[in-house]
Amino acid sequence: MSSSDSIESTQKAVLAEVTKHDHELKHVEPPGESVSTTQAKLLLEVQGGKHELKHVDPPAESLSTTQ
Repeated sequence: MSSSDSIESTQKAVLAEVTKHDHELKHVEPPGESVSTTQAKLLLEVQGGKHELKHVDPPAESLSTTQ
């Protein structure tokens, strides 16, 4: 099964549950600015020294391995 098949089957399952009213959908307002704009602003702040970045070692094994 390809990933697009599994995504499509998952979407169909979720739609079936929502249609049966097992889940309530609520309207969510979109963010005021795009994620890329927020990322760009944060990058400028970091480069300008407004935030201090600390080194963090990556995990010994990947998340997909631990799951």
